[in-house]
Formats: sequence, structure tokens, C-alpha cells
Amino acid sequence: MSQPLSQHHSKEMEVTEILRIAARELVSCHADRQPVALKRGPQALKRRERISCGFTSERFLQRYLGPRRPELGASVDEVWSLEMPAPLQRFFSFAGRWPGHNPQAPFVNRFCMQDMLCAMAKNQWAPMLQHMDNRLVFAWENQGVWVAATECAGDDPPVWITEDCSHRKTQQVWRQREKPLSHFLVSFVLQELLFGSALLAMAPGALEAFEGAGLPVEPVWIRGEYAWDIDRPSYFLVGERFLVRRAPDEGNGEDWYGCKDGVGEEVLRSLGLPMQVP
Repeated sequence: MSQPLSQHHSKEMEVTEILRIAARELVSCHADRQPVALKRGPQALKRRERISCGFTSERFLQRYLGPRRPELGASVDEVWSLEMPAPLQRFFSFAGRWPGHNPQAPFVNRFCMQDMLCAMAKNQWAPMLQHMDNRLVFAWENQGVWVAATECAGDDPPVWITEDCSHRKTQQVWRQREKPLSHFLVSFVLQELLFGSALLAMAPGALEAFEGAGLPVEPVWIRGEYAWDIDRPSYFLVGERFLVRRAPDEGNGEDWYGCKDGVGEEVLRSLGLPMQVP
């Protein structure tokens, strides 16, 4: 049975409000985003943390991938077909259908490149949003080692990670993260943007190489919390084209970097940096 016109109109108005606040909601400290020189030491890190506080994932999506079009977000009916907390509503409304850079790639959206954002509808590539132990599972590790879950509703609820995900267990062991859902989504989105870049490579000291070449280096997310404590990388935007991920606690000690298109090849070639993952 179709919904009454007034009810449908009310939903459209609410989703419009969701989209209006999406570009400023996830993290809000202040928006001083001037490029800074890379310096070592705790004082430099604190300064970079202060500068990166104004970051929002929706705004950065458009900055890195280009302007959002209406068809890149989930529809009003899709958003309202499932109960979910406000940050997930906002994100699916804004970017739930944003495709990867390769139209032929078998992914349900742009955010299934490293780990997987759950889908709102049944498909052959990504698991659907689902309930597990009275929580809403919204993301899966790429090999199913863990899942991320949150409450089924709320303004910005906590996130829990399964310690050892197994379909054979009737009940999972959950570990609550310190930061709320909105924070987790920012870390997740940046990871997926990086690993889904048209050009992806890694090298030690790549960030210093970019800065040494005179390219502006702008911190966008410093030591963001993710699934594990080791996963607290920092992300930098270089020259409005490269996204760089630095995680000093990781074993290889190398910087991952991606470029939103193939234009960055000439820059990498001039700096002697790899243009693909070995």
C-alpha cells in the first residue's frame, strides 16, 4: 500500500534536513585548515591535531572526488526502510550509492575497497545491514575477521568490534571503542578513499618527499580511532590531489598514498616514488 502523500512529504523534508547538516556534523572543533610544514615531536603533533579538527567526511568526499550528485545518495525510501542511528542515515543519504573509480569493479559502492560498508539492499558483493546480539552491524573486515556494530538508533551511539567473529557462535564477544559512531565513520571513509584511489602505492618517507618538492601538505585526520588500537593512522591531503596515510605503529613503517586520478603519475615519477604497490 502506498504511503499517504503527507507522510512521504514529511520524510522528504527530514532527509533534506539530514543532507543540510551532513557537511558539518561528524567532527566539529574549528576550521583552520592551512597547509603546515611537517615537523617532528609532540608540539608539532598537537598543532596538527588542532588544525585537523574541522574535518568532515562529506565535505572531504567532494573535495577529493568531486561534487556530489543527487543520485550518489540513497533514496528517501531506502533511508527510511531500515532503522539506523543518525550518522548512518546521514552518510547513506549523502553517499550510499557513490561508485568506485572503475565502473566495472564489482562493488556495491565506493566504500567496499578495503573493508566493507554493509549494503541497504540484497546484492552479490557486500553483506546487508543486519542485527547481531541486538546491535546493528554496519561494516565488515575484508576477510570477516571482525564486524563493526552500533545501536539501532540514536544521535551518535558507540561502536563495538567483535573480538573474533565467527558465524558458528551463537553470541559474539564485543569490545567497545572509545569514540562514537561518527568518529569511526570518518576513519572508515578515509581508509576506503585511499585504498580505492585510481593510483595507489606505498614508500617510506613519502610525506617528507612531497613536502620537500614544495607541495602543500594539509592534515585532515590525526590518529583517528578505528577497529584496533594499532589502526590509529593520520591522513594528509597533498597538493589537493594525493591522500597520504601515515601510521608509525604499523610494522612496515611506510606511507601509503593514493591519487584521485592518473595525473599524479608525473609528480611521482619526478620524485622517484613508486606508482603502484609492489
